[in-house]
Parts: sequence; structure tokens; C-alpha cells
Amino acid sequence: MTDDDIKRIESETGVSLPECYREFLLKHSVTVRNLQGRATDYGVYPWIDADEIIRENSDFPPEYFGDDGESVVRNVVVIADNGAGGYYFLYRNSDPAGIWFLDSTIAEIEPVYEDFDEYLAELRE
Repeated sequence: MTDDDIKRIESETGVSLPECYREFLLKHSVTVRNLQGRATDYGVYPWIDADEIIRENSDFPPEYFGDDGESVVRNVVVIADNGAGGYYFLYRNSDPAGIWFLDSTIAEIEPVYEDFDEYLAELRE
């Protein structure tokens, strides 16, 4: 992942990536790529390919509604999915901070990692 890749992601999605995500992509994409394949949980690894990040964020609704019609998630950057209706995301303005999980099958969200250091540590386990 390069600065040019990040600029392209931001340009094509119309979203400024949170600084913590930019830093993670620039510093740890190679590490994540090397760790892939060792996962015991399907979909635990964040997307590190610019085209995939663009596609997934372009396809993700700008606002996700639960079955009751209430807004569950909006203004987010999706960073991974679990292949079963669950998405890992960051709030665009980093408020609240951390990495969150949306289970779209039951319209619930929960914080899963305090920051990318914690996320990367789990990937390395």
C-alpha cells in the first residue's frame, strides 16, 4: 500500500480515511499480507488491496438500518467482513474511536478492538 493507493481510495470513494487507518495501511500492509492464511477466524484480516477497499466501501450503504428502521451505522469506513453478514468498520471521524463490528443479520454493533495495535497483535497470535 502506497500514498498513491490511499489517495486513489479517498478519491474514488469520496471519503477521507481516518489517520489511524492510513497509518495502518502504510505501515502494516506487508505484515498483514504475510500473516494471511494463518487465520483461524474467517474474515479476520483487514482488506489491504486498494481495489478491494474501494469496491467494498462503494457497495456498503452510506447508512445501515436495522429491521426496526432505526439507523444503526452511518459515516463509516468498512475495513473487513466475515463473509456471513458481519462488517468491521471505523467511524470516519474516529468518534467513537476503535474498530467496531456490525452484525447485519441482527443489526447490532459492538466495539471489538481499541485500536489497530490491538488488532495487529491479535492477527499475530
